[in-house]
Amino acid sequence: MKTLKVILLKFYKILFWLLGKSFHKDYRLIIFESFLGKQYSDNPRAIYEYMTAHYPDYRLLWSADRRHRKVFKTLDIPYVTRFTPSWMIYMNKAALWVTNSRLPLWIPKPDDTLYLQTWHGTPLKKLGTDINSVLMPGTDTDKYKRNFTAESSPVEASLLGCREPRSFVV
Repeated sequence: MKTLKVILLKFYKILFWLLGKSFHKDYRLIIFESFLGKQYSDNPRAIYEYMTAHYPDYRLLWSADRRHRKVFKTLDIPYVTRFTPSWMIYMNKAALWVTNSRLPLWIPKPDDTLYLQTWHGTPLKKLGTDINSVLMPGTDTDKYKRNFTAESSPVEASLLGCREPRSFVV
């Protein structure tokens, strides 16, 4: 089962990368995501609402988990369902990704896409490499810190073939 998961992730990553090479960048398209596509909330919502009011020429889309699409439908918020072929196309066409929690590392960020990582929570909590102990399924403290550093580091990003950091932490 684990081998099948690894094969599917590699296939998905290759497909995502191929789609990125197949479509032109839309510099007016911005993708927003909050809490893994489960909510219309937090810093991405504030940025979205500001952009909607002040920059109506931009195309703003939300990445929505399939189990939580009703939230976006009810509020009449434009969205695309997370991890679908349409989502892969829009993610590759977007000039900017705005999210408050990490995207999976196996999603290859296109070189010409900016990734604005706003994080979530309060300024009183520790983030990234400041965390003393990580208690999350599927990871440990050292692995979590390595992944965090890889996601936001210009040095690591250049090793991954990116011209800029994978993300900007605000």
